[in-house]
Formats: sequence, C-alpha cells, structure tokens
Amino acid sequence: MILSKISFLIIAGFSFLIFIFTISCSKSNIFVKVYGNAFFIPLFLSVFSFLFLQESSFSSVYLISEILLVLAILMLTIFNINEKAKHLIQFLYFLIPVLLSFVLYRYNTIPYFPLSAQIQIIILLILVLLILIIIRNKKEIKKILFTGLLFLFLSYFIKTFAKNDYILFISILFKFASYLSFYISFYNTSYNHLMGIVSEAKKLKNKLDKSLYHEVKKRTLDIELSNERLLKMSKKDSLTGAYNKKAILNYIENLIKSKSKKKFSILMIDLDDFKRINDKYGHLQGDKCLKNFSEIAKDSIRKVDYLGRFGGDEFIIVLPSLSDSETMFVAERFIKNINNIKDIKFAVSIGIASYPDDANTVKEIISIADRGVYLSKEKAGNSISHEDIK
Repeated sequence: MILSKISFLIIAGFSFLIFIFTISCSKSNIFVKVYGNAFFIPLFLSVFSFLFLQESSFSSVYLISEILLVLAILMLTIFNINEKAKHLIQFLYFLIPVLLSFVLYRYNTIPYFPLSAQIQIIILLILVLLILIIIRNKKEIKKILFTGLLFLFLSYFIKTFAKNDYILFISILFKFASYLSFYISFYNTSYNHLMGIVSEAKKLKNKLDKSLYHEVKKRTLDIELSNERLLKMSKKDSLTGAYNKKAILNYIENLIKSKSKKKFSILMIDLDDFKRINDKYGHLQGDKCLKNFSEIAKDSIRKVDYLGRFGGDEFIIVLPSLSDSETMFVAERFIKNINNIKDIKFAVSIGIASYPDDANTVKEIISIADRGVYLSKEKAGNSISHEDIK
C-alpha cells in the first residue's frame, strides 16, 4: 500500500504541475497546450480514487488512467491538431475521466470489464511502443514525450516480471523518472517557446526604437530648421528681403557691445521723392522700386554686410571693419549701380556714420547718419554726406 501511495503522489503531483503549468502558460503553442492538458486524465482519476475509492482499487485506477493518457497521446500523435480538433479533444479530456469516475464511485470498479491487470499492462506497453516508433522522426513531439514514455514503458515492463518489493520499487523509480521527464520537457519546450517570443519582441522593440529615434531626430531637425526659417522670416522685411528695423538695430547694438570693439560704419539711405513715384506710377510700381533698390544694395555690398529696412523708404547698410575711405567707396559704387537702372528711375540720399569715431551708442550713430541724409537731400540727387562734411 505504501507503493500505491507513492504512485499517487508521483502521478497526481506531476500531472497537477504539468496541467496547471500548461493552462496558465497562455502564450504557449497549441501543440504544448493540447498535450499538456491530457495530463488532466491521470490527475483527476488519481485524486478521485484516493478520495472516494477503496485502497484495493488504487492500482487498477492508476493503470486505467495511464492507459487513457497514452491513448490520448497516441491519437494526438496520429492526427493533425487544428483549432476545432483542439477544442473537441480537450472536451474529451474532461468528459471521459468524469464519466469514468461516476461509474467507479457507484460500483467501485468498472462493470463487465473483462481485461485483467496483466493484459492492461501489455496493452499499455504496446501503445507506448507504438508512440515511440511513430514519434522517432517528429522532432518537436519526440523532444517532450520520448524520454517520459520510455521510462513509463520500462516502469510497466519491469512490473510484469515483479517477484518482490525490490523490483516494484525499481518500477516506481522509473515511474518517477517518467513523470519528471514529462514535466521538465514540457517546461523547457514552453520556456524556449516563450523566450523565442520575448526575443522576437525585443528585436521588434529595438527596431521600433531605432525607427522612432531616427523619426524623432528627423522631426526635431525639421522643427529646428522650420524654427530657424521662421526666426529669419521674423527678422526680414517681406517685401524687400532686407532685415527689419528691430533686427538691424539689434545687430548694430551687438557690434557695439562686442568685446572686439572693432570699427564699423553705416550707410543710411533714403529714396528721394518716393511719394511722387507712388502717386505717379502707383503703389505696385513703388513696391517694384523698393525691390530693385534692395537687389542693387545687395549686389553692391559684401556677404558680411547687412542691409536693413529702417522705415518706408529708408534703409540702413552696416559695413563691419571698413575704414572711412572704404565706406565711401561702397556708397559711390551703390550710387553708380542706381544710375544704371533701366526701369523707373529714382535717386537716393546717403548719410554716413562710423563707430567709434562718430558715436558710441546706437541712437547716436543713427542720428549722425540721419543728419547726413538731410545734408545729401539739400544737394543734387544721389549724394553722399557726413554731418561734419558740408
């Protein structure tokens, strides 16, 4: 009876572990779940017999439960498993042991069952041997079933020649090895399957992270470029493309505050009689004149120089690092280019101021250049003046 209780612990314990592990492992594949759920048969019948039947019936119930387990494994091995078949097979896993337990509970045996224990063992051995032959070329099935079935075969094969308790104990050891092998094989197969899914998920995550990183980087760069364009647009006059008043004054102030304290000059330029051009030719032609002016100014200065629109028809050109004579040369070249206009003719008045020779603040340097403009207006068109040069 001690060996029967040990058999109960082996069958019930490992069947419980395999069954619970299988149903809780929802990410496992269909193959593992259907084979693992088959262990509900020996689990249910062994627990039922231990709780409700006489001890004399234990061995026969355990044998029947394992015959049903092996038969279920054989059916699963022969037939392909699809989704519909999976649900039917799992329903039979639960139905058959429940019906059989009902019969056993009522009669304490299976009525009109003609097969002796020796014949049942022979049937079990034949079924196990048949499965071992079938699965020898099926790698996935062989991996989780072969060792367990082989130990189960040896367990019952030795039991047929049992003459004493020593041989029966060896049979129990093989049964333990059989169920332990089943559990380890199911665990490893499910674990490897899940790790494969995790590995694929990590690869996908890394791929998505890289893709997201590059996309974020690209979007960030686009936003930075867009912000830079918007910043430049906010500093530019939309009509002429010159810097607006605020931007050009900030630039002059930065030059003054610069640690280098380098010399620079400005040209303040005013279009003469611009109101007359607007009145005579219309505002569209007036705008065209302003655009022409801007283009000529840009062609007359260096890339490091700055052109700004100070007011309606007033402009400022900032000339970093130029001497007075060089500043005068730029102004004269600009007037020469103005005289070459083939479209609507216009004249300009130019005032010159330098830092730090003439002034030390933005306000002062603008004021001096502005007085130079008024002096130029008193002369003929296209004149250049400095407040100290009459």
